[in-house]
Amino acid sequence: MSIHGLVNEMATAQKTRRTPLRSCVVCRQPSDKKTLLRVVRAPEKDGGGVSADPSGKANGRGAYVCASAECIDKAVKQKRFERALSASPLPSTLAEELKALSAKVTELEVLTEKVMAAATSTGATAT
Repeated sequence: MSIHGLVNEMATAQKTRRTPLRSCVVCRQPSDKKTLLRVVRAPEKDGGGVSADPSGKANGRGAYVCASAECIDKAVKQKRFERALSASPLPSTLAEELKALSAKVTELEVLTEKVMAAATSTGATAT
């Protein structure tokens, strides 16, 4: 194999990245990190508060839940976030924040499906 072939092979290997998997604290269903909602407990030096993390990049200990209303309700009712994050009590608005984020995720999924369908029907490739 030539040096150019080896370089091209290495470049291709670097481009393909695995998507991180996380499990829902309620149903334990593994899913892509991007499709789950993250709840984070900030470090003690930052106050240690619990909040929803729409970006998925906030500092602190995180727990993940499915974007379904059922899993969100069960997580709050069964105190799954308190157990996973070793934090208590949770903000009273956390469930509403997560449901609002869930609606946005669902909306984005629908838009993505429409774009992919339009691209397929025109013969273009969407990436």
